[in-house]
Amino acid sequence: MFKNKNVLGIIPARSNSKRLKNKNIIDLAGKPLIEYTIKAGLENHYIDELIVSTDSNEIARISEDAGAKVPFLRPIELSKDNTSSYEVIEHAIEILKNRYNKDFGCIILLQPTSALRDGIEIDKSFESMKDIGCKALISVTQMDHPPQWSNILPSDLNMNNFLTHEFLNRRSQEFSNYYKLNGAIYIAEMEYFNNQNGFWGEDTHAFIMDRNKSIDIDDAWDLKLAEFLIKNS
Repeated sequence: MFKNKNVLGIIPARSNSKRLKNKNIIDLAGKPLIEYTIKAGLENHYIDELIVSTDSNEIARISEDAGAKVPFLRPIELSKDNTSSYEVIEHAIEILKNRYNKDFGCIILLQPTSALRDGIEIDKSFESMKDIGCKALISVTQMDHPPQWSNILPSDLNMNNFLTHEFLNRRSQEFSNYYKLNGAIYIAEMEYFNNQNGFWGEDTHAFIMDRNKSIDIDDAWDLKLAEFLIKNS
């Protein structure tokens, strides 16, 4: 499936972050957070070119020192809270084609907040995609608890209708396994990506990852948990 297809790896890393200041380059067990994803992007058998899309000169410098390419700085209008991953990828593809005359047959998005995803997992995801024969793959992980045990809360915190009677006294073993996106890996053949305006479509399949590889670092607690797992792995 990937023979004679250049595979482009993109790591999106803007400078602003809400919960953790400078999240993408915050220290994690002695290294900037983004270095873990760059290492994973370099240490696999499928990605031909790995770039970082960023609006920050500091992130660009750290990324290049870690071995990634930063062929451009992302414009401010594509570095906002509501900027989609599709817009970031589309911009990168256009720059690489128009400025550097580079075309790619496959795209993989690697978010820097998934620091525990390594090159082995990337290899496994591509191999899974080949085995299935699908056009796109998105990583997921099993949920800790059944979603039926969750609900919104009213302002007075009353739990009278929090759970329905059907699920009130059921054990977790009685529920089917549910999965959630873990944000670690998004792969698509380029034609499919363009046709679908993203990774989602009728021929998109799941790649199941272990929970200990699926930490998505969004706040201080996630950071501490990731550091614990790195130091005790």
